[in-house]
Amino acid sequence: MLISTTSLLASLLTLAAAEPATAGGSAAPSPSVRIYRCADSNGQIALRDAPCLQGRQQVLDMVRPKDPPPREPLLTVRPTPAAADAAPPPRVIVVHSQPLFECTTPEGERYTADDGQGNPRWVEGPLVPVFIAAPTHHAGPPPHRPSAGRPGHGHGPGPGRPVVGTYVASGGQWVRDTCQQLGRQEACSVLGEQRWALISRYNSALSSEREQLVREQRRVEQRMQQQPCEG
Repeated sequence: MLISTTSLLASLLTLAAAEPATAGGSAAPSPSVRIYRCADSNGQIALRDAPCLQGRQQVLDMVRPKDPPPREPLLTVRPTPAAADAAPPPRVIVVHSQPLFECTTPEGERYTADDGQGNPRWVEGPLVPVFIAAPTHHAGPPPHRPSAGRPGHGHGPGPGRPVVGTYVASGGQWVRDTCQQLGRQEACSVLGEQRWALISRYNSALSSEREQLVREQRRVEQRMQQQPCEG
């Protein structure tokens, strides 16, 4: 019986809370609500919001339930993004350019070299005069050797033996062409000219020469990367 009464009481309070405003529309509902507790002839208890029809009744004045104040919107807590992995420190790559030298031959011809040593060439030493007595051709016994100790005799070719003069080199030595190192910009300019010259020669070269030109062009392009050269 208690459970039934409690349930009915809760239902009536809910209906009372949902009761519309008065006809004026502006008056606020009463803060209290009246509940009638009625008992029929069988002793059954009923709770009503209207007076009992007959029999015993009990009037209860209860506080009208109110809706709770609107709740403030909950702040959306966004998950903190995971800290991004720290970027690795920048890598510093130091490129050491390979030096390029320009060498000059005695004839004024220019060429490039990877080292500062030009092509070797043999240079003969200074010429010195050499005198050789020409042999005489005649029949008969050979001339007598002059006796020693007689001044004025036994020196020189003597009559009928002319002297032939000539010049021969007194030795020699290997020397190299003079070279000077080019700056990076000058080296790239020279290598670029060599590359375009090889390309131009390739278009008009024979098939047997093109393979050699391709190898030479690759060597020049590799040297351009070692400088390094842009473009």
